[in-house]
Amino acid sequence: MRRSVEPQDETNWIRQAQAGDRAAFARLVERYWSRIFRWLYGLAGCGHRAEDLTQEVFCKAWEALGTYEADHFRGWLFRIARNALIDHRRRQRPAASGALLDEFAAAAPGPLDQLVAQENEVLLRQACRRLPEPFREAFLLWAQEEMHYADMAQVLDITEETARWRVFKARRWLVRCLGSQLDSKTP
Repeated sequence: MRRSVEPQDETNWIRQAQAGDRAAFARLVERYWSRIFRWLYGLAGCGHRAEDLTQEVFCKAWEALGTYEADHFRGWLFRIARNALIDHRRRQRPAASGALLDEFAAAAPGPLDQLVAQENEVLLRQACRRLPEPFREAFLLWAQEEMHYADMAQVLDITEETARWRVFKARRWLVRCLGSQLDSKTP
């Protein structure tokens, strides 16, 4: 469970970090590290690559913090993350990417329920990997980060309506793709 952070705390940390306070920046890193890592892991499909990219994101954020003026720090970080992933792909031609979080598997009381949940998670991960990247990017921001469409639009450099459409299309495609498989796995 995440500790609740007041928006004013985050604003103060940003200001302090902009003034060179590394401890304040460390609090921001602590707050957003797992979110950025999860999203990059979902897109890159490799833990080591996602870890390296996440480190790169926070290094770039530290370097650019003096120019940060936006209202949504989380969206700004995710934009840096997206650009880092794009840059990485330009430098190297990675294999197919994509995987969902381990957290998508439902915790079930019995071993049979746990097995079914694990099998369903594998099916969902495989299906998500087949989504075209623009849809996968939007879906993972929506599913993992519960990001608002306006913030998602900023991160992905698209309109808010396009963000909504991509999430809708991704969900519709996943339901169509997995509907019969998931229903048949229910105990």
